[in-house]
Amino acid sequence: KGYTTKSSGFKGKFRQEFTARLYDEKEMMFSLHSSNEAKMSQLIRYFQQQLSDTVNQEYQYETELVPIETSR
Repeated sequence: KGYTTKSSGFKGKFRQEFTARLYDEKEMMFSLHSSNEAKMSQLIRYFQQQLSDTVNQEYQYETELVPIETSR
């Protein structure tokens, strides 16, 4: 026969430590998320600036005409 474990069945010190560990894991997850979010925002701003700089440059296009030889 299988046994099921419910969190409501945890009591005392084990439950307190288990709950504290879950809380710590959640805090670490949110910390990593906000850190990654800040880094991604910084990277997006960098690429937007690079794109803006490229678009605003003036280019001079030159064409070189090369004679085409016909074989007749």
